[in-house]
Amino acid sequence: MFKHIYMWLRDGSEFWCWISYISGPHLGGFRWDGSHWISFEVDLRKIDVYST
Repeated sequence: MFKHIYMWLRDGSEFWCWISYISGPHLGGFRWDGSHWISFEVDLRKIDVYST
């Protein structure tokens, strides 16, 4: 937590993100959309791979 990671989701999307919380089956923070940081939340079961 509290670090930049690169994340690949099972639906094929991938992005840089800053994880600020994990709550139950969800993880959230901010993801980079190419020009801005936007808040996001994702179900942990939808994450395929991540790298720090």
